[in-house]
Amino acid sequence: MQPDTTLPANTAPFWGHPTSSLEWCEDNYAISPYVCEFWNTLSSLYISSLAMVGLYLVVQKQQTELCMAVSCIILGLVGLGSALFHGTLLYTFQLLDELPMIYGTLLFLYCCMDSKKFSKVARKFTIPFMMMYGLATTLVMLTNKNNPMYHQVAYAALVFTLVFRSAYISYSLPASPQLRRTLVTLFWTAICTYLVGYVSWVSERHFCKNGYAIPFVQLHAIWHILTGTGTFIWIQHVILYRYYLQGRAENATVHRFLGLIPYVLPGENSQQQQGQMMTNSQAQMTMNSQGQFMKKFD
Repeated sequence: MQPDTTLPANTAPFWGHPTSSLEWCEDNYAISPYVCEFWNTLSSLYISSLAMVGLYLVVQKQQTELCMAVSCIILGLVGLGSALFHGTLLYTFQLLDELPMIYGTLLFLYCCMDSKKFSKVARKFTIPFMMMYGLATTLVMLTNKNNPMYHQVAYAALVFTLVFRSAYISYSLPASPQLRRTLVTLFWTAICTYLVGYVSWVSERHFCKNGYAIPFVQLHAIWHILTGTGTFIWIQHVILYRYYLQGRAENATVHRFLGLIPYVLPGENSQQQQGQMMTNSQAQMTMNSQGQFMKKFD
């Protein structure tokens, strides 16, 4: 359903008439004459805010790899693109919402698959395939702007693949019972949070009436909050998996942001081990440099 604008008659919308292929249940310009869908825009900014929390943890606390920092950055871009999209309902900003969802999920999938058991041959084919998938989806969306089904199918396929891979990680790793239990808990917490958000999305699409599917509740805003939270929790799940690959998972601990949202921190022994590895690496680089320098005088 595409609700009518609540602006006075003969008043042009601040951002012009919508050009997006989708419009949501929330009445346009009902709260502010400068923001098309106020609550959907505000809830999108929650995603970006949570992503910045994740980025801070990755950089300052979790001492993990670059792919996890980039994952948080892309999640933040999804939130920003979504805010621009819902604030304007312009197709240009719709692309800034939907394309980062594709790119981010591709990166998430790579972070789940990259490991010592992942052979060089498989890696050689996986990265080009992911790049081609992202490029093909981008071209289709640019040339078929009036059909949102292309994005929905492409995104759903990636999400299902990611869920199956994450489930495999959670239940098949030869880890200690405690670590496996933590992985499984984070996995199901992320999945259930995301699923409730998806139910909110579908319910709004089917039961929207007079700006609401449920009186005074914007279900698409709930979708933003829950899927953003679910993605954040899933990133914590993968960080714990990456710790396992590095031999640093046994001492990792789970904490809760605002008393609700779980996140992972390495244990003290793990931090010391990581610091020792960095020190050893720097010492080896220094010895190699000194050796090369001495060879010049031989």
